[in-house]
Amino acid sequence: MALFLAAAVTTTTALAIAAVVDAARRSRLRRLARSWQMRYVRSDLFDLARRVAGQFAVPGAADLRVVDVIYASRGERHRYLFTVEYTTQDRGQRRREARAATFCEPRERTGFGPSPLVLGPDRLPLVQQYEELYRTQCAEEPQQPRSPG
Repeated sequence: MALFLAAAVTTTTALAIAAVVDAARRSRLRRLARSWQMRYVRSDLFDLARRVAGQFAVPGAADLRVVDVIYASRGERHRYLFTVEYTTQDRGQRRREARAATFCEPRERTGFGPSPLVLGPDRLPLVQQYEELYRTQCAEEPQQPRSPG
């Protein structure tokens, strides 16, 4: 009985810590989105997982899931920054991993398709990957035109 109780307490503590860490990450991403004049949503409202699966450049990645989406329409494009979670297998060991990613697509259906998918540097923590992607891929994009008035 004591072993069961110890396992239950350990599991509950681990889940609580994970929930606190996730909430802190989401809060930081919301603040980043505001500072970049973009919007944040926790879920994949734009069906990005399906749309980027064919471009995903991690060999053997499976079970793609997109979360923590930051988005905006700027100029003639929609820009998305998001976390892509996926499973890899190395020597029989499966691991769940997460990377920040970005791409943009035209606002109107022209003849042009979406830009290539760019992944954040895996050497950085996840939120810093967002910051790096924004700095290198998004910072120079034109802002949404404001109506006079």
